[in-house]
Amino acid sequence: MAGGRGSRMGGAEKLLLPRGDPSVMRVVGALRGAGLRVRAVASGSAPRTRQVLLDAGVDVLDSPGAGYPADLGLALSGIDGPALVVPGDAALMDAAMAREITGLLDRSAWTSVVSTVGFLRGAGLAPGPPAGAGLCYTGISVVGMDARGGYPERLRVVDDRRAAFNINSGRDLALLGAADDLAVDPGL
Repeated sequence: MAGGRGSRMGGAEKLLLPRGDPSVMRVVGALRGAGLRVRAVASGSAPRTRQVLLDAGVDVLDSPGAGYPADLGLALSGIDGPALVVPGDAALMDAAMAREITGLLDRSAWTSVVSTVGFLRGAGLAPGPPAGAGLCYTGISVVGMDARGGYPERLRVVDDRRAAFNINSGRDLALLGAADDLAVDPGL
């Protein structure tokens, strides 16, 4: 999912913000590293992001930008098998986490990956949309083939920064910088 307006980042295409590789390409690399085919959904609100994805050989679907549910429906259209849905700003996603989450597949359910509020606050992350008592959605889902209409939703707790971290503010971008620094020098 790579088509947002960047409204929380002052209108900048947040998936291209400078901090090493653009976050959207980090996600693409993680998914490809896990052996997955990547399909992105981008809107006219993110023309540069769209071009970066096309230049990288990613299958890009153009979205009218009507909102996340509509864009998600478009992303899932025409896919004959199960799907892993990952937001393009999940900049700490890596191939190992993508494989772990893909392993949660239940062909008859929509599995939403959530994190606990306690974990998020302890990691310095702002809680996302609430998913129930003490849980927040990460934006990551594993969608079974039989779960596309009238699906039962399963929540799976994954308290891991690689799944829980999204860039939604300048503070998050600074946290990403700190995480990058730790990856280079774990002694920091």
